[in-house]
Order: sequence, then structure tokens, then C-alpha cells
Amino acid sequence: MANVIVNMRVCGKTHKIVVKMREDGDMDISIESDCPKVKAYGERLKTLSIVDITDLEASKVNTRDMRGDMSLTCLVPTGVMNAAWLEMGMLSKNMVKKIEKNDIVFVDDKGDLL
Repeated sequence: MANVIVNMRVCGKTHKIVVKMREDGDMDISIESDCPKVKAYGERLKTLSIVDITDLEASKVNTRDMRGDMSLTCLVPTGVMNAAWLEMGMLSKNMVKKIEKNDIVFVDDKGDLL
């Protein structure tokens, strides 16, 4: 089982994504969130196949029907992909332990924090 927390500081929402491999090779997805749009996304998503996490064009993770009215800047779909890759062994648990998190940093044209 892989767990990922997405902290969306822009909107003040927090999302916990859990991905668990099934015996048939598909993955069950669970998303806990204080955002109703992300909750609805999680209810629509429910399961992923290997194609959903390896083929961008065929994946349902970012389709309009799946995302609904979530903001395009919402990091939850990226969190889903990272959790799925971790669960599938496509992302090293040892590396993840070392780096702890990924960030998006807002900077000006000089590279200074905004």
C-alpha cells in the first residue's frame, strides 16, 4: 500500500491518497480530502490499471470527465500518479525516504521567492 499526502497551500486543502495493488494487477484508489471537488474526483476514479499510470494519452487520471470541475493547477492527479508508481515499484521507496517530498516553488525572474 502506498500513501501520499498532497498539501495544496494555494487553496488551503489537504488530500490523502492511498493506492493498493489488487491480485489482478489493478489498483484501488482512495482519496480523503477536505475539498468536495477532490472527494468527487476520488469517487469517480476508484481504480487504476497499469495503462492508466504508464500511457498519458490512454490514462483516465486527467480526463475531463474524471477531473470534473477541479482546478487545472490541483496537484491531486499528480499525487495519484506518484502513489501508483510507488505501489507498483516504479518509484523507489528508498529514494522517496531520502527526498521526502517534491515542491513547486514560486519565484520571480531572478529566481527569488515571490
